[in-house]
Amino acid sequence: MRLINPTQARRRIARLCWGLLGAVIVTCSAACGSNKLTRSSAATLIESSEAFRKPVTISLLPEYRQTLALIGEGSRDMPKEEFALHRFLESHADLAALSHLGLVEFKVTGIQYPDSASSPVTITSSLTSKGSSAARQWQQSGEGWTIPIAKRELVEVTGLTGGEGESKQARVEYTWRWLPTEAGASFDVSGQAYQSLPASVRQNLGGASFGDMLRAAGQRLPFDSSKSQKGEATLQLYDDGWRVAGP
Repeated sequence: MRLINPTQARRRIARLCWGLLGAVIVTCSAACGSNKLTRSSAATLIESSEAFRKPVTISLLPEYRQTLALIGEGSRDMPKEEFALHRFLESHADLAALSHLGLVEFKVTGIQYPDSASSPVTITSSLTSKGSSAARQWQQSGEGWTIPIAKRELVEVTGLTGGEGESKQARVEYTWRWLPTEAGASFDVSGQAYQSLPASVRQNLGGASFGDMLRAAGQRLPFDSSKSQKGEATLQLYDDGWRVAGP
C-alpha cells in the first residue's frame, strides 16, 4: 500500500478546490452575462417585436356600399355615376391615391335612388395590370387586399435604464422613422411621388373626412420618412430571456 505524503495531499486538495472555484466563477459569469441587457440586444428585441413590425396598411375591398349625396358642385355637369364616384373618392382619399397611381379602377355599379338628392351607391374595385403586378407584395384578405404602405425602421437606441444585476425590467428609449413601400411612396410627404398627387387628394389625405379618420385610427396618413421619431419600450426578463412587454 502506497502512502501519500501529507504535503502532497494538501497540495492536491488545494488544486482541486481552486479548480472547482474557477468553474463556479465561469459558470456564474456566463449565466449572469446572458441576462445582461445591452443597447444592441435591446434594439434587436424592439425590431423583432410584433408591435414595431406592424406596418401601416390600406384595405382594398372588392365592393363598397355607401350612401352618397348626389347633389352639389359639379352634379349637373357630370353623368350621375361619374359624380357619385367623384363623391366616393372624396371620402376615400387613400383609395383615390391608388386610383391616381393606376393600381385600381373603381366603377359605380348601382345607384338605388338615382332621382334622389342622396342614395345608397354600390362601387366595385378591380386591379389594373399594374396593380396585379404590385399585388405580389400585398396580402390577400378574403376577396380584397391589405396593402402595406410603410413600416418602422429603428434608427438607434438612445437610452437604457435597468437590465443589470437582479433587475428584471428595463426601460428603453429609441428613435425610429417610417420606411415607405413602393405603393406607399405616394403617402410620404417628403417624396416627389406625394407632390405628384392631385391637390384634392393631398388635401383629403390624413383624415379630412370622417371616414378617413375612422379608417386611419391608430395610424397616420400621410407620413414623413425624413423625420426621426421618439419611442419607448418596456422590456421584461422571463425564464427564457428578455422580451418586449409593452410601450
